[in-house]
Amino acid sequence: MKTLPICLLISLALVSFAAEKKNPPGKDKAKAQDTKPAAAASAKPAAAASAKPAAAASAKPAVPVKPVVPEKKMPYELWMTAHSQALEAAKQKKYDEALKLFDEAAKVANRGVFKNNSLYAKVELLSELGKYDEALQQLKAPVSSRDQKTAYHQARCEFLAGTILMKKGDLEAAEKEFQKAAAFEVNNWISADAEINLGKIAFLRKDLNGAMARFKKLFNDETRLPGIRAKAVMAAAEVLRQEKHLFDAYASLESLDSIEQLPASSAVAGAFLRSELLIEMKDLNNAKKQLEKALSIPGKPAFQLAGIYSRIAKILFIQKRYREAQSMIRRARGIRGHAEGYDRELHKTIDQAVAKENRERAIRERKARQERERKARLDRQRRAEKERKAKQARQKLKQQKNAPGAAGNK
Repeated sequence: MKTLPICLLISLALVSFAAEKKNPPGKDKAKAQDTKPAAAASAKPAAAASAKPAAAASAKPAVPVKPVVPEKKMPYELWMTAHSQALEAAKQKKYDEALKLFDEAAKVANRGVFKNNSLYAKVELLSELGKYDEALQQLKAPVSSRDQKTAYHQARCEFLAGTILMKKGDLEAAEKEFQKAAAFEVNNWISADAEINLGKIAFLRKDLNGAMARFKKLFNDETRLPGIRAKAVMAAAEVLRQEKHLFDAYASLESLDSIEQLPASSAVAGAFLRSELLIEMKDLNNAKKQLEKALSIPGKPAFQLAGIYSRIAKILFIQKRYREAQSMIRRARGIRGHAEGYDRELHKTIDQAVAKENRERAIRERKARQERERKARLDRQRRAEKERKAKQARQKLKQQKNAPGAAGNK
């Protein structure tokens, strides 16, 4: 056996040492063990792929579908939904359902102001239904510590109680409630409405001068909001209207023009009252002009715009201009936020009048067509009779000419 050169042995030893350092003996073994399952796993699908169809082999595993979780509504949204449904039910005269929905809205409300709004609406509905005692009980119901009555809420409850008692005919108790509400913030609508109702109570007691004095005092108070002063003017006009002093009532509304910065809603309300007075005075054309002027007032709410169209439709209906009235009432229906201004019953009445007018027109047209057809038939019969007689005359003349002994046959 030949010995290798020493330099070659040294180089082989260095290569072997470097290889062991790069790949330790345990590492290759672990690597081999790791590659066995992978090889087996890769072999198993390969075998399965050869046994199963290609489509099944290419199918992907189904992705699990996540369930749809409904969006959680906030307390305000729950209250708004129930409260709106209650108002709609009341508008459709489903009163029992509306009362239940107002209770539900109050339960889900997370703030006293929302709960109170549902209470006010429920009390007003009970009052409209004539359930005065139940409405008063609702106003006097105890509240939780979280919903302590604010000054505004207290004044609002006192005003509502006064309104209900006035409807019941208990003027003395109503007057006390209105006096309490009138003591609330001076420049506030609750106190102003309370003052106006105190004037109405004076009128119900046959004290016309006392009522007019209250309205005049409220109007002359320039510290009040312009809208409040305008309401005092219209309250005075309403009292004069009830006394059948229509011309005086109409003249009193001229005070509206002297109020600076009069809100658009108050100006339109004045136009409404003017038009109603003119209708009662049988001046329909000027009543319609007042409403047409109100159309040009900028900044009015949507329900007042719908109210203008509804009132113009009413005037046109009185004038028996049914198709024009129908066009106007349809405009009112097409306005968003028209719930308070659109007169649904008037729309039904106008549609019925238009349908009746269409039926009557169809009957008239059918009768006119039948009359034309009858005349045409008679004309044809007369012409046919005339032609028949002429033909007979010609035949008779011909027979006479061809008869024996005639002059031409000798």
